[in-house]
Amino acid sequence: IRPALVVLDNVAAVFAGNQNDRVMVRTFVNLWRRIARSTGAGVLLLDHPSLSGLTNGTGRGGNMDWRNSVRAALHLKATDDREEAARGVRILECVKNNYAPLGSPTKLEWVDGVLAPEGTASPHQRRAAEADADTRFLDHLANVNRLGRDVGEKPGPNYAAAIFEKMEEPGGYTSAAFAKAMQRLFRDGKIALESVGSPSRNKKRLVVVNGQAAP
Repeated sequence: IRPALVVLDNVAAVFAGNQNDRVMVRTFVNLWRRIARSTGAGVLLLDHPSLSGLTNGTGRGGNMDWRNSVRAALHLKATDDREEAARGVRILECVKNNYAPLGSPTKLEWVDGVLAPEGTASPHQRRAAEADADTRFLDHLANVNRLGRDVGEKPGPNYAAAIFEKMEEPGGYTSAAFAKAMQRLFRDGKIALESVGSPSRNKKRLVVVNGQAAP
């Protein structure tokens, strides 16, 4: 067997030395470089960044030789855009490349259990993701309707999208994602505006159209 690519997932599972010892780290990497040269295979070492590497955005972990002794390094990180992050978008950037330009960062998105280049999801896959956001919106709206709490379609203290974002677990849908879901649900007739209070006040609230969600 002559592999084209050898992936170590992750370094902690195969490296028994002290990750802060530069000699140990360089010796370890050199062992894999020997395998790469003798087989012609690429060797990809996966590792998690340290807390400081996460904080400063460099993706580093351990001592400098983890980065210095390899020929190229990639960094996979979260996007700063909250709406994109909620869709599972990640940024893959080349932070070191001895034999070629670094190139531009690549956006990846979560598609059917794997990270794929952004925009490669089929219309069916995109619709499935939208349907999940729509369902979450309907669930939240059904709950606030049941509790007698009024939410509306326009930005303000009772803006449904912003309120529902706060009801999500960490990493859940953002206000922007819920705003798009609300427009789709209006279009599909699954939610509607209902007048409440005195007609002179012209106050309206969002409600779930019967049969669309269980309270």
